[in-house]
Amino acid sequence: MKNVYVETSLLVDFIVNKAPIAQDINILIDMAKKREVCLYTSAISFVNLYNIISYKDPKGDALALLQKLSRVFEIIEVPKSAIKEALKSDFKDFETAVQSFSLKLYPRIELIVARHTKDFKLSDLPVFTTKQVFTEL
Repeated sequence: MKNVYVETSLLVDFIVNKAPIAQDINILIDMAKKREVCLYTSAISFVNLYNIISYKDPKGDALALLQKLSRVFEIIEVPKSAIKEALKSDFKDFETAVQSFSLKLYPRIELIVARHTKDFKLSDLPVFTTKQVFTEL
């Protein structure tokens, strides 16, 4: 079973049902439910998702949706060291840097799935799009 990190923007695409990424994330979620893969995401992703869901649908139940996702995804911590490393890194995007440096504390995670693989080019892990990742699983 592969241990797969799903970055924040893919979960946003899933939440807003952006095709074809939402369908690919659904497949990964189904695979996780069957214990074919183990999915991870960051604590910061959950905070960002809550804010996005609440903004897009103030009357919706963001917490209920996040509860469902928390049953499928392992949520990794964001340590102070990841923030400090991200602040001085050469990553173009701060959130991507924080995610990458947080992953260093989780050696069991084998790969990253990202909307734009180039965003993670400085990461130590191999990075795949949602379409590419299925050839690795």
